[in-house]
Amino acid sequence: MLHYDLESLPGRSLYEKLTDCIRTDIRNGVLRAGIKLPSKRRAAQELGVSVVTVQSAYDQLLAEGYITSAERSGYFVAQIESRPTENPVSVHPAVRAASSRVPSEEERDVIDLVQSALSPDLFPLSVWTRLSHRVYSDEGANLLRRVPYNGLLPLREAIADILFESRGIRTTPDNIVVSAGNEQLYSVLLSYFGRDAVFGVEDPGHRLISRLYEENGAAVRYLPLDEHGVIPEALEASGAGILHISPAHHFPTGVVTPIGRRQELLAWAERRGGYIIEDDYDSEFRMAGRPIPSLQEMDRGGRVIYINTFSKTIAPALRIAYAVLPPALAADYRERFGFLSCPVTAAEQLILAAFIREGYFERHINRTRTRYRALRDALLTAIQGSPKAHRYKVTQADGGLHFLLRIDTDRPDSDLREAAAAAGIRVYCLSDYAHKAEDTHTLVISYAGLPEGRVEEFVGRLDGLV
Repeated sequence: MLHYDLESLPGRSLYEKLTDCIRTDIRNGVLRAGIKLPSKRRAAQELGVSVVTVQSAYDQLLAEGYITSAERSGYFVAQIESRPTENPVSVHPAVRAASSRVPSEEERDVIDLVQSALSPDLFPLSVWTRLSHRVYSDEGANLLRRVPYNGLLPLREAIADILFESRGIRTTPDNIVVSAGNEQLYSVLLSYFGRDAVFGVEDPGHRLISRLYEENGAAVRYLPLDEHGVIPEALEASGAGILHISPAHHFPTGVVTPIGRRQELLAWAERRGGYIIEDDYDSEFRMAGRPIPSLQEMDRGGRVIYINTFSKTIAPALRIAYAVLPPALAADYRERFGFLSCPVTAAEQLILAAFIREGYFERHINRTRTRYRALRDALLTAIQGSPKAHRYKVTQADGGLHFLLRIDTDRPDSDLREAAAAAGIRVYCLSDYAHKAEDTHTLVISYAGLPEGRVEEFVGRLDGLV
């Protein structure tokens, strides 16, 4: 099995990241000569990517001689000289512990609580296929034309409509910029603000964000959180000019930033002349009540950049994200970068626009939310009914598709990860997302990838850790 956190790696395409990960594991001897690699379809399911992505990575490794193929048998690691001193580029220590040996036929499959990709069976493939045929038939050669820097107008209009209906955000299509996934969008914003900008990020927080900024030469300040989110005094003292936060549902703590703290952060931005990047990555999946009102809706000074992605709500392979820029910033962005082309194909944008405009997106979100609410409830019930329930404490279970599970134990977090990996559970601790890790004895349970039929099995394995 292949276990790589491709989303946490900055830059480049998914197939290049996957190629690097496999290549490095082969060089390090983790994937030994003669080992059979997963089929393209199975690898795509495990990694939450498209079959085309896996095929491209395998083709590249074949060309470089790292793997071989046999007709009707699959792909195998080639015999090369391993170099175990080479550092892995992508694999978390806990994941490496689980993937450093070849599982036997009797060994149970790994339960993945890190990848938060939606179940493929939730995707309305027949609808998407029908819309695709219509777009290709109706648009023809128009699909081959250059796409404007900010994306096609039909998609930007559709995004503006759903933002108003679902989040109360009032904007025009001219203020929306479409991009190829969040990683590309972060890079776009970094290019706009320049590498001299100082970014403030939440600590703990999603590692992809800070890594991308840092590896592109920008200064990053790690900002501590309290029960309301980023601490204003720490933000003020940091010297940051741009604050990147997820106020509706922070990852990984699950904290929701309340109105009073939001007002403080907006006041900081206006006083500082800075900007707030509001990352609204999974607000659609709030399990209790309505989605939390956005920070951008409150903004009266033109200081909030709202970003979101369809990769989290529709499918990981759909690399379409977008930003809502304040009007003055949108005009300046158009002046500076209007000569560029949007990296998302015209066909994908028009299919998605139709998917939204004809109501399929809303129905998909409602169906997905219902499915995952039931899965979450089943998971919480199983945890509460466990013989070890007195040693578990669940928090932040009403936000998006993850919650925290604190375990009453003296074991270091590194031991918990290793024990989980040995038990066939791929999971990270809260401390794994902190800039300076301290033991928290708390697991981050991203349950979107947990099959419904394996809830009891997971809790049984979990009980074995304590």
